[in-house]
Amino acid sequence: MKLTQLRYFVTVCEFGTLAEAARILHITQPSISAALKELEEEFGVRLFARQGRTLKLTEAGQLLYAQASDLLKHAENVEQRMLGTGHHTHVLRVGVPPMIGSLILPQIFTMYKDNDAVRLQITEAGREKLYEELRNGKLDLAFLPHESGADSEFGMMPVAEAETRFVCSAGSPYAALNRIPLEVIADTPLVMFKSSFFQNTLITELFRQRGITPNVLLETDQLSTVISVVRSDTACGFLFRSVADSYTGICSIPLDPRLQLQISLFWNRTAFMNQAMLTFIKNSKDLHL
Repeated sequence: MKLTQLRYFVTVCEFGTLAEAARILHITQPSISAALKELEEEFGVRLFARQGRTLKLTEAGQLLYAQASDLLKHAENVEQRMLGTGHHTHVLRVGVPPMIGSLILPQIFTMYKDNDAVRLQITEAGREKLYEELRNGKLDLAFLPHESGADSEFGMMPVAEAETRFVCSAGSPYAALNRIPLEVIADTPLVMFKSSFFQNTLITELFRQRGITPNVLLETDQLSTVISVVRSDTACGFLFRSVADSYTGICSIPLDPRLQLQISLFWNRTAFMNQAMLTFIKNSKDLHL
């Protein structure tokens, strides 16, 4: 039994298919198949049962997954301690839009505050810029909102769902409403994120479908600006419910119809997937938005 074999096995467990594990690990499917076969022959058990294109762990596989996950985590801790002792630091480049960042960056920095082997380099920007930087190799990973699946060049892991809501000051007449059709706010001054942000694209398209030209007072890339402008009752805007609810003086109201988005962690399938990236992906399963 080798750590490499266990790492291949655990990656297949966590991502469901040999193909996805191979893309993430940047190796061939036959290499993973061979490692799994060697483990099965060594232990005299079957680790997986096929269900269509996916693999389901057998009882023996579940036992090995639990043990292997703990063993790999311990090995990683040893590696990080030794790399930290040797003053070797891996830079992990992570992109995140401001709204999503306000929710998850504190959690991420807490996860890595005692990790001397990895230094996080965070880029805050709109979705289109982050997509482009993933494509050209300037980012390793990025948290991005989306409605459908990823392009074939990207791998992705769903992290959470988020509802985009209309936001106004607590003293606004809109605060008494239970739902907000866009027609009601056709002439209302709005503060929006810039056009490179996915939320701007979605909201603008919803207005267009209804034949409405929104009254955009200001476009910004700063969450703090949106909050201050809305709180002062200068304009209204749109924020994730969980973001809006974390600020006083702001009321969030569901759109009619509601606008739900998926937030996922993305990476470039063609890029080399190092251990720091694999660990970050695994840790991101525990994030709360």
